[in-house]
Amino acid sequence: MRPTFDRAAYQQRIDQSIGTANGRPLIKLVWCPEEFRWTPHRLERAPEGYTFPVFCTSKVAGSFRAPERWGLLQRLEWPQFGPTWEAIRYKRHDGSVWDLKGPCPEERYAELRLHSYHTGKCCPCIGYLCACDPDCEGNYAEPDQHLMEWIRKVAYEARQDSDVDPQADVRFFEAPNAQRELKSERETQIAESKEVTAFDKEAIDLFLRNPHSVNFTRKDSGLYLPDWGTKEKRSERRT
Repeated sequence: MRPTFDRAAYQQRIDQSIGTANGRPLIKLVWCPEEFRWTPHRLERAPEGYTFPVFCTSKVAGSFRAPERWGLLQRLEWPQFGPTWEAIRYKRHDGSVWDLKGPCPEERYAELRLHSYHTGKCCPCIGYLCACDPDCEGNYAEPDQHLMEWIRKVAYEARQDSDVDPQADVRFFEAPNAQRELKSERETQIAESKEVTAFDKEAIDLFLRNPHSVNFTRKDSGLYLPDWGTKEKRSERRT
């Protein structure tokens, strides 16, 4: 059950602090067990739809679950994801084509931060952020002033980031550090797509560790943006 916390009032504070887009939150506070994303499926089977829980880190009784924590989702504008959605939606494996992402949505929110507190018992870390285990859920913590200050900091850093342009078409956007071969690289990925032995594990890892699909990466500001990094930076991330 969702704890008794005035989410609407806290969301209003977020909106007043960092603004909105067409009346919709730029950063949205959610109770994680109530939010879901698309579950990958073979095309010859009926889709499960939006049943994969956000911020999922483990299974309980064989089913994936969301931690009972508050989380933050970041709004992505359609030009950031829409133009390349279908090009990276499907993947072939073991004689089947898999739908990784589902139909292109009109609006999209991506995972930004799981809000919790680490006591040194759940992991060696103490405080709001864990530096040792990306899967550690920490302990329940109500959204507080510390989280609000973090939101303001992230929003400020995003505004100063030359690569942040929510209305730029992902296929053509170029910034000082942009990957200018984005479109051709995506087309090459589709053309060279091959079967992967452990696809089931790969698909789950994709959604657990990189929930915004293969064309988004986390910026220093904390926001997920199209992967416009240089080839050198991409090499560093792979290693």
